[in-house]
Amino acid sequence: MASGRSADTSRALSSDFSELSHLSHRMHNLQSVRESLGQAKTWGDALQTSLETIGQAGQRVAQALPASLAAAGNDGVQQAAATARGAAEDIGAALRHTIAGRAIFANGSETPPLASVADVLDDVGLLARGAADFDSYVNAVDSYFASAGTFETTRVTGFDAAPIRFPAGEGQSVSFAVDAKSSEVRDAFKQAVLVAGLSDAGFDMRAGDRGAAMMVLQERSAQVGANLPLLQGRIGVQEARIATRYDAAETGLQDAEVAISEAVGVDPFDVATRLQDEMSRLETLYAITARQAQLRLTDYL
Repeated sequence: MASGRSADTSRALSSDFSELSHLSHRMHNLQSVRESLGQAKTWGDALQTSLETIGQAGQRVAQALPASLAAAGNDGVQQAAATARGAAEDIGAALRHTIAGRAIFANGSETPPLASVADVLDDVGLLARGAADFDSYVNAVDSYFASAGTFETTRVTGFDAAPIRFPAGEGQSVSFAVDAKSSEVRDAFKQAVLVAGLSDAGFDMRAGDRGAAMMVLQERSAQVGANLPLLQGRIGVQEARIATRYDAAETGLQDAEVAISEAVGVDPFDVATRLQDEMSRLETLYAITARQAQLRLTDYL
């Protein structure tokens, strides 16, 4: 009565275990799928959290540009560069996010994609000191961060280009096509580093130059701010699919559990009736045994 199942499973199934075996196998598969999709949900949440951090860092840079570059002298430029340097460090920390020792922006590699933000800032500082003017500096930084450029070949650690895949059942899998080399992520980091490098500029930033530079940098910041939400939206779509599959696995598990319970289950009323009958029989036997124990030979005769 406590378990709701027959004590004699073979009798309950009429010695036919094929259906029970099928249901048990299905439950095992669904449990594996549910666990895999649960890991995928955690992975997606971590990506969204890190991208949110990257977006906030980019917003700080964008907000610091107007007042800093509009100020007279070089103090405003240095202030904007300092803000951008902090933003670059925050983005670097987000790119090094790991789950169970697996870097989420390195497609599950054990090594984070970016070893040192300081090295990148040093590289860009050299470009700033060697540039003749702001436009030359921007072009040099663009070349540095271009696909297969110095940033990707020397500063980004090697990792598998294919995203990590999470089995989703029925021979299918889910994944998140985003890593440190994704254009949205790379451009956000590049924008922060670009502004940070202005502190080492070897060219003169006069009032007119600062105005032109501010327009270029603000336009770039706006583009970064527009692209990151699109990437988050694509991840959100994948998260919705994962949630749907996860719920389906949960429902399948519940259905399988119900089917197994029905196959080997018992009727509580029938069990209670049989138990009551058995107790009545035992009580009768006890009463007869007790009476026999009290009889003497003469009484018996």
